[in-house]
Amino acid sequence: MNPRPTPEELLAAFLEAHPEPSPEDIEALCAEQAEQADELRGLLAAADDLQGMLAGHRQLADDLSPTAAEAHALHRAAHPARGAAASAFRAGEGECVGDFRLLRLIGRGGMGEVWEAEQLSLSRRVALKLLLPERVDQRGLDFFAREARAGGRLAHPGIVSVFGTGEDEGLHWIAMELVAEACDLRHSLEALREEGELPGDYYDQVAEFIAQVADALDVAHTGGVIHRDLKPGNILVTDDDRPKVSDFGLAKLTDEHSISLAGQLVGTFAYMSPEQVAVKHAGIDHRTDVFSLGVVLYEMLTLVRAFEGDTTEQVAQKILWEDPVDPRTLRSKVPQDLAVICVKAMEKDPGRRYGTMAELAADLRRHLANEPIHARPPTALQRAGKWVKRNPTLSTAASIAGVALVLISIVGLFAVRNAKHAERNADLARGRAEQLTITNRKLEEKTALAERRSYSAFLHAAEAALDAGNIREAASRHALCPEPYRGWEWHQLGLRLDQSQRVLKGHLDGLLCVAWSPDGEHLASGSYDDTLRIWDATSGECIWTLEEHDHDVTCVAWSPDGTRFVSGSSDETLRVWDTGRGDSLLTLEGHVGFVNAVAWSPDGTRIVSGSFDTTLRIWD
Repeated sequence: MNPRPTPEELLAAFLEAHPEPSPEDIEALCAEQAEQADELRGLLAAADDLQGMLAGHRQLADDLSPTAAEAHALHRAAHPARGAAASAFRAGEGECVGDFRLLRLIGRGGMGEVWEAEQLSLSRRVALKLLLPERVDQRGLDFFAREARAGGRLAHPGIVSVFGTGEDEGLHWIAMELVAEACDLRHSLEALREEGELPGDYYDQVAEFIAQVADALDVAHTGGVIHRDLKPGNILVTDDDRPKVSDFGLAKLTDEHSISLAGQLVGTFAYMSPEQVAVKHAGIDHRTDVFSLGVVLYEMLTLVRAFEGDTTEQVAQKILWEDPVDPRTLRSKVPQDLAVICVKAMEKDPGRRYGTMAELAADLRRHLANEPIHARPPTALQRAGKWVKRNPTLSTAASIAGVALVLISIVGLFAVRNAKHAERNADLARGRAEQLTITNRKLEEKTALAERRSYSAFLHAAEAALDAGNIREAASRHALCPEPYRGWEWHQLGLRLDQSQRVLKGHLDGLLCVAWSPDGEHLASGSYDDTLRIWDATSGECIWTLEEHDHDVTCVAWSPDGTRFVSGSSDETLRVWDTGRGDSLLTLEGHVGFVNAVAWSPDGTRIVSGSFDTTLRIWD
């Protein structure tokens, strides 16, 4: 009696008879081979190249369809609510700021307002950015000046030009090129989502548009400017569908010292690179912009953000560890080459991305010219390596054997589809038989499936018990989750179960510093809200709110005996406080830049402070 054919042999024969199988053909095969249907579906799901072939055929059919839309424009009319917001300044329409007469409020951001204005001496229209009153401090002025320097050193049709900067009666301004009737790319994408159906030439438009953005950013990088906040809202679209990169407010100038604080996130979360999310300022170079432009390209191709989540923590986890869904899975008409280019631009490892914006632009134009692109899709071995990094606890001998089997199966599918490689396919099949038996593979898959289901069931039961307030039951179910599968979600639930955790609330703005008292019973924290707070570390209660500083409280330290503490501020002073009464005992003045580091001597008799004025001072 002949032995029953293996799933690989069945699939090989099926592909030979159906070089371009339809979904109905695949379902018919699974129905006919019901006992081996799960194994067949697993091999089909692993064969990315087979799915790519099907997507390619669907793309060709859609492109040749007589119902495909004609030419399409990215540019959209200005939003009807544009300019309706109230200004934060004493100045209004028709009033003058130096040489400029304000005509119309265009928009407002985190740092300033942008007005359409007339430069009286030159009789020309400009975009005038005014620094918001609440940002007029040393740090805000430093960022504003850096934005002007970054834009002022760049000259390219794809970058909004900066004409000059100055101050008039307390109003700090930057005069920039006015892009007439422009909208931003975010507005264009919102309109495209509402339309639903995309025209036939849309993806060629996207490739050329992103290539032009890459051209502009390559000029910026060559000039020593890294944007660091590239997103659809910072890319203007002209009425002839050309991009204009704007807003260099968070730019890094490679020939200047950074003015970002250590540990500070810089950029817009959903478009940050992994190195930005990990706050690795020392390792950030121009390739962070390559990643962000890849995320913008992904959103243009799919009309879906690459990294979505209900919380910033979920988005951060995805940026650091998870690859987005293949663009062709979301939109079958996305050309395969564009999907490969997008994936390469969004590689987690900067060394695997395009080395420069010029390389990215060149590959996009190879695609438009129907030439072979340089980027290559991730190999099966690279995908397996990424999986191991995301799931280190699953890297057992059995898991490695399962990954090896899938890799061999994918290579086998290539050989079956290409008659020229028949001999190689036979060699691989024999090698596969020598490495693993079908019986062992089935046993490993069933065991892994049972453990995954057990993990999921216990985790959901623990979460449900916690939501119901049953801490003991939640902890019991949490402990039963199989250890090899415990990922970040398991650890996150563990943090929620830890009743020793306390959330201390009271500050009105972001925190800049925090320190324990020597006995561990109190905490001191400083904030952008200009206050220093002392907390009971056990109860979480705020004991003192100290408001004597005029600006941000940037650093704090306790005396060795815990009876006093010292704080430093961007108001260029230090203050020494009494722990028991919360009284200010002493104000130390002498620095000419904001104080960003303080420490006590071991004997508690002296204090040392550091400042942005590049000096250290020792105080008795």
